[in-house]
Amino acid sequence: MDGSRLSVCICTHNPRREYLAWVMAALAAQTLERERWECIVIDNASATPVAAWIGEVACGMSPRVVREERLGAIHARMRAIFEAAGDVVVYVDDDNLPAPDYLKRVVEILEQDPQLGAIGGYIEGKYEVEPPAWLRPFLSYYAIGGAGDRPVRGLKGKPYGPWYPRGAGMAVRTVAARKWAELALKDTERQILGPSGKGLGRGEDSDLVTNVLEQGLAAGYFPQLRLTHLMPRERFTYEYAARLIYSTHATNDRVEFAQKTRRPPRPWPLEYLASVILYLRAGAWHPKSWLLAMQLAKGRYEAWNSARSSGFPHTD
Repeated sequence: MDGSRLSVCICTHNPRREYLAWVMAALAAQTLERERWECIVIDNASATPVAAWIGEVACGMSPRVVREERLGAIHARMRAIFEAAGDVVVYVDDDNLPAPDYLKRVVEILEQDPQLGAIGGYIEGKYEVEPPAWLRPFLSYYAIGGAGDRPVRGLKGKPYGPWYPRGAGMAVRTVAARKWAELALKDTERQILGPSGKGLGRGEDSDLVTNVLEQGLAAGYFPQLRLTHLMPRERFTYEYAARLIYSTHATNDRVEFAQKTRRPPRPWPLEYLASVILYLRAGAWHPKSWLLAMQLAKGRYEAWNSARSSGFPHTD
């Protein structure tokens, strides 16, 4: 991909203007030559069209704004793929601040290993208020952290884990991404994945990575890719955390069960006990932590039942 271009895609729904301004400033500070990448903003049915005010926060850039009326992150991600003119799609969410060398390192990593189809990196949280102690064991649900200090490269058959590229900051080769998007566009089961409006579903990014692996490409985690995830205070309530954890497993695990990349849950109700013990061993002694662990099990049972009844996903 020597000399190729990137398509940096910001998928957004009713964004906080100050956050989007910081995102645009982080992109304006990228060390990769500006002619090597384009910036596309996918406005996913925002109440106030982003095109009406994007110039106020664009930091001198001229992003192309595309309106996607079908509400849901998966629709925004698919639209970004079809709009992309670059060889690689880089997803930068509307609350993500990539390090100045992020895009340059994406190019370097993919040039060095042509078999890599999708990559991601380490995500650091920047908090409006400090997360409460009972929530800290669950920060990975907020796309915070990574898989360690060394790169991890995986092929089809490697168990799902923290090495899987997350949607925040994911770079995926456009050719591979379009194969997934064309499949998802015809599959209504897939289109329920991911957050939608106030819904906190997950799984569209995992489904994309899993499909990339099915295509015979590799995926990987590279800690030199650094990104900051902005976290507003309202995401640190118990109610929000419980919905997030339940929804994550009810949707994301559905993909993994169907693809046989995750073991089935333990017979009911043993998954509840196992989840609590898992977090107790990790030092989560607060009662709210135990309740959140039970939301994990609840979502996992829901995912297992849904995957078995729907026959998801369709791969023909």
